[in-house]
Amino acid sequence: FFKQKTAYEIHERLVGSEMCIRDSYRTMPRPIKGQYICFLDDLFVEPDFRGQKIAQKLISHLKLLSKANNWDGIRWITHSSNENAKKLYDKIANNTGFELYELKGD
Repeated sequence: FFKQKTAYEIHERLVGSEMCIRDSYRTMPRPIKGQYICFLDDLFVEPDFRGQKIAQKLISHLKLLSKANNWDGIRWITHSSNENAKKLYDKIANNTGFELYELKGD
């Protein structure tokens, strides 16, 4: 799989040596449709920068990348307890209803 990473700084604001946001995404095949999508692996906004629509701007940026790369959409998961993130996600995307399961090796 082709792995990409991006960091999208808003107003070039830094928190110490860390950027105010971090995200990681990758191209992922969607075999049933014979297409590729973008999978957002991680999206984190430093607490001091939350409430400034940074995550929404980041996802909007990924939408532009999705269109430019001819991806069939963007997917991500979030923890069920992440209520603040889910409020945004419910406004801008469709909840697929899938539950995530993990089988760990011994």
